[in-house]
Amino acid sequence: MDQVLDPLGKAAMKAGAIARGEHVLDVGCGCGSTALALAHKVGSSGRVLGVDVSQPMLERARARAGRHPNVEFLLGDAESAPLAGPFDVAFSRLGLTFFADPQRAFSHLHASIRPARGASRGGRLAFICWRRIADNPWALLPARAIASCLGISSRMKAGAPGPFAFASSARIRVLLQSTGWRSVRIERHDASLRWSRNPSLAHAARQFMRIGPVAQAISTASPARQALAKLALSRALLPHMTGAGLIFDASCWIVTAYA
Repeated sequence: MDQVLDPLGKAAMKAGAIARGEHVLDVGCGCGSTALALAHKVGSSGRVLGVDVSQPMLERARARAGRHPNVEFLLGDAESAPLAGPFDVAFSRLGLTFFADPQRAFSHLHASIRPARGASRGGRLAFICWRRIADNPWALLPARAIASCLGISSRMKAGAPGPFAFASSARIRVLLQSTGWRSVRIERHDASLRWSRNPSLAHAARQFMRIGPVAQAISTASPARQALAKLALSRALLPHMTGAGLIFDASCWIVTAYA
């Protein structure tokens, strides 16, 4: 998944204008790839703190970071965990949409960012999140494909914690402005992502059964229904298979704001 999502992280970092010497908070850092990329940008005079709720992922992140002196990791929920700020930037690659209380989360993040003083614009927020599921066939088509096989709905509750919680740019703007963020900028970012580098359809289907919106539904189904779901999923993925692997279009929001 780090390989799949790397172009999105790079786009958000570019929008956030991450610079040498800055202190950066990486929210939902996962296995550490974004934290390490941020550490490279800030250099030895900067520092990065990666925060995530997954202990196994953070163990992997720490192993990958090795002896990088400017990277640290914290196990906790960035919605409420004590954060060793102030930071110049709060960054996230698809990690802000899972908060149980996003109002509280954005307020907490705002409090961890360097405030504006005098002519200074203060610290900033830079993140990328998915737009509507209808604009993301990588999620929509597999969800529709397995829905009838498993007897479930492919519809998702609008605004509920999950990948598409911030599908509405209006909701993002209201949340940020109501929690103290200024100069909010929301831009659409589209990309073609390679979800599998293996040209095998069976390999791609197995991968999609383990990740994304369909994974949980499949994991709790009976073996017979799982077999039907895999067949339906393979049919949905087939038009997107290429000699270079599985390619799907994706659509996101890149969001920046100042404290």
